[in-house]
Amino acid sequence: MTKLIVFGEDWASHPSSTQHLMPYIGQDIEVIWVNSIGMRRPTFSAKDLSRLWQKVVARLKAGQATESDTPAPFPVVKPLVIPLSKSRLLRWLNRKLLSAQISKHVKKGDQVWVWTSLPNAIEYQGAFSENGWFYYCGDDFEALAGVDHARVKPFEDYLINQAAHIWVASPYLKEKFSVVKHRVSVVEHGVNLQKFSEPNLKPAELRKDKPTLGFYGALADWIDQDLLLQIAQRLPDWQLMLIGPRLTDVSRLEAQPNIQLLPAKSHDELPAYLQHWQAAILPFKDCPQIHACNPLKLREYLASGTPVITTDFPALDPYRDLVKIVQCGESAALALEHLEYTDTLQARALRQNRMSNESWQSRAYGIRADMQRLMNNHSQLESFEKAILDGKTLS
Repeated sequence: MTKLIVFGEDWASHPSSTQHLMPYIGQDIEVIWVNSIGMRRPTFSAKDLSRLWQKVVARLKAGQATESDTPAPFPVVKPLVIPLSKSRLLRWLNRKLLSAQISKHVKKGDQVWVWTSLPNAIEYQGAFSENGWFYYCGDDFEALAGVDHARVKPFEDYLINQAAHIWVASPYLKEKFSVVKHRVSVVEHGVNLQKFSEPNLKPAELRKDKPTLGFYGALADWIDQDLLLQIAQRLPDWQLMLIGPRLTDVSRLEAQPNIQLLPAKSHDELPAYLQHWQAAILPFKDCPQIHACNPLKLREYLASGTPVITTDFPALDPYRDLVKIVQCGESAALALEHLEYTDTLQARALRQNRMSNESWQSRAYGIRADMQRLMNNHSQLESFEKAILDGKTLS
């Protein structure tokens, strides 16, 4: 039996690309999901202590079991490890603890491979008697906010030389790994077309007397608040609805009367909001993190058919004819005012039709074919080496 250990974020915490892919990859290979091991050393801040306590409680509630009580099509391991520890003793203890948890799901004779979306997972290399590693890179970790860059970069440098194959979410990231380009493939993000195109009831928070421009995602430093304020001030008859966690100071947005901030919604709730917005926006700043990003919400916006206005960034390249790129509040306001002429049924259908061949399922099956080829090659090489050691030849 082939087992795939997957290092990602906490299962069901937010719908990452790895979470979208694994249910399909796991249809013919047994997946063991490992919740986040973290990518920065914890501090003694209230936020970090709270997160650590949540993990302890979750582990204790599970008793000796390692499977999550959240719905998942495979086992979910909840590791209780200290991320990016400088202590050799703690690193040794981390390996022992996680290896023991994983061993509950691996039998003697299983062929074990490891998939990681987190570069620092490579410090567990060899802990599972694995055959090899795969690296799925969806972000430029050197530019990603909230990451201990100085500690993570050496792990990634080592990982790219150890991985049997690397999948990246954008051409920008492929260029970053040009030194091993023969082992790098671009697999851009997919979309659940059915979820975002099937009609939903209008949420109660949406105004009936005003058109709505909406956004969902983290309100963080890479969001252009100036642009949002300019739009809101130029279009007082519009409602701007921003859904997501607040990771930076948003007091200026809160003070604007026609801007409404809502807490994060589940992924299943988002289509209802998106489908009833008059337009959706991607208000990103021009920064290294955005240069490397390939936002899932871009395809989700398009799959809903909703008109999209956006600042410019590289991942737009295949879809520039489907979106309206704006540079300032004035051009954004003008685009919104012209929606009565540009938001046609034909335009909505075109956006949705372009997403019909970009499903997560098709992305996953392409990756799975690559994985199967690499696994088969490895098995053949092992058989050849064994035959040599046994003094035999292969027929």
